[in-house]
Order: sequence, then C-alpha cells, then structure tokens
Amino acid sequence: MSRIRDNRNDTEFWYKKRQDMVLIWIDKIFTLAINRFKWLNLPTSVDERYLEEYLIRNGKMLFFKDDILDKFLTLKFTKEGTLDCYDNPIFRRAYANTNYQKVLNEKNSVIIYENYLRTPIYPKIAFYADMLSNFDMTIYQNLYGLRTPLIFATSQDERLTTENFQMKYDSFIPIIKVNGTHFDLENFKVLNMNVPNNIRELQEAKTRVYAELLEFLGIESIVYQKNERLLTQEINKSLGATNVFKRAGLNARKQACGQINEMFGLNIDCQYNTDLIDKLIEYNSLDDITIDTQQLNNTEKEVTNE
Repeated sequence: MSRIRDNRNDTEFWYKKRQDMVLIWIDKIFTLAINRFKWLNLPTSVDERYLEEYLIRNGKMLFFKDDILDKFLTLKFTKEGTLDCYDNPIFRRAYANTNYQKVLNEKNSVIIYENYLRTPIYPKIAFYADMLSNFDMTIYQNLYGLRTPLIFATSQDERLTTENFQMKYDSFIPIIKVNGTHFDLENFKVLNMNVPNNIRELQEAKTRVYAELLEFLGIESIVYQKNERLLTQEINKSLGATNVFKRAGLNARKQACGQINEMFGLNIDCQYNTDLIDKLIEYNSLDDITIDTQQLNNTEKEVTNE
C-alpha cells in the first residue's frame, strides 16, 4: 500500500499502521496456536474451537455435565471459595456470555489447563506479535527510505507544490510534470540521506525470532540458511526445547482427558496436530534445506505416542 499524504497527521498515520501490523501478527500467531492440538471423541455439545481459544486466552476451562440440559459443556469459569492442598479450587462457577452460570465442585467437573504452569499464553502471543511487527515496520521504513532517501527543503510558498510532488512520488508515478512558471526550482533543495540497505539483516533477525516463537508453541521448524547440512545431532538439539514446550501443553490436556474419562465414563483424548507441521514445512520451503527428515519424523512420532 502506498503512502498517500493527506490532512492526516504523520504520527497518527504511522501509529495506525503499526497497530494494524500488530493485529495482523496476533491473528497469524493465534491461528498457529489454536491449531496445535486436536481432540478426539469430544461430545458433540463441546465446541473444540471455543475450548482451545479460551485455553489460550484464560489458561483454563471447565468440563462438566449440565443435568438439566443433559449436555456436556466446556466453559470459562472463576474460582469460588477455598483451594485444596494442591491449589485446585474446590468450587468453580462456570459461565457463558448468555448469562448462563452454574456452580460446580471437584466431584462433578474437571479443570482443563493450557499448560503445567496453568497460565494463559495470550500475553506471549501479544509479545511476539509486537516484536515481529517491529521488524516488519523497520523493514518497511528501510525499504521506503531506499525509495525516497531524500529530504526536500523548500520555502513556505512552495509547500503545497512540494507535498503534491511527494504524493505523486509515493504513488509510483514514474514521470512527474511540474509547471516551471509556478514552481521555483531555486527554492527547492534536496538532501541525500544515503540510507543503508539493512533489509537482509533485518529479515534474518526476524526469521530467528519467528523460529523462537514456533519453538515456544511446540512447533517444529528448523530455520537455517539454505544449502546448510543439518546432522541428526543438530536436529535433536534444535528440537529439544520445542518438544518440552509441546509436552507442556499436550500433557496438561491429556491429564484432563484421563480425569474426564474416569469421572464421566467417556473416551476423550487429545493429540498433537501433526498435519500442522507438514503445512509449516511446506510454507517455509524447507525442501530447499538439506535436513534429515527421517529423524524429524521419528522425533514427532515419539512425542505424539507419549
């Protein structure tokens, strides 16, 4: 999108652009996070997307059966009263945006946690969205500076003409015509800022931060320079932290599945979404990187089967 100058304040323009970039990254990261796991044999009355969304946002959800509705539900909840010796709330108040509320306890409901820390990961999503949007905006401004590495100095009388000139330049108009009679070239000076091209270095730094984000989400993504030979030992080392983060989310969900199945006689399970890994590998063009894909697949199977 070209920057078209109008009566808007420049500060407001760039602030809005920065906020838009943050929201774009939040959507991207949230999409990855909400698709990390897939639930098996959930009752039809339980919305899997809603469950995962609010595990990410709140860090916890409550599974129970409403005897009046005769349905299993998984809703947001607040802690009520005292805690047991393991800091689990004895009483829980489930609620929905429809003003539905129901007080339950540890004998007729099960808490599902996002991870073993029992914390939401949305603040981390916002943090990485802020970092990655900073890279994008810096790259954008560097690219813009390479297009217009100039400062225009002119008189107040020529200000409107200069702004129109800049607007046309921003719109990628290759030839800009000026009226020599009404445009005094003597009062128009240009200072070359010699803007350096840092786009490649910024993109590489952004890629490393993105790889760190994927590691935090427990998503395998070996991001290296092309044509670099990756040995099995290097793959294992790079995936070590990734697998720890993956288990943190998966084990918390599997623990809840076991408690739900025991309490309600169901057969619910949760698995890591391996299809997501395949899509990411395709998206990141990892086929151009020489890696031991068999080892990557074996590592994925070990985590999924645990």
